[in-house]
Amino acid sequence: MTKEQILQAIQLMPEERFEDIDILLERLILLDKIEQGEEDIKAGRVYSNEQMKEIMKSWFKSSGQNPQATT
Repeated sequence: MTKEQILQAIQLMPEERFEDIDILLERLILLDKIEQGEEDIKAGRVYSNEQMKEIMKSWFKSSGQNPQATT
């Protein structure tokens, strides 16, 4: 995330004083994660639906949950 993108995110926030800086930080983190995801897509770092289903099955197995309940 560039300095200009951070400044733009701040400018798009409401004018009133916000009670907590956490609101701004959460917004900046979200925007950064979206940017990272877009870069991953462009670079081909993605999973197909079938690949993701298999990955999720392994998560559920390791946690003792039923993977069929989510599909």
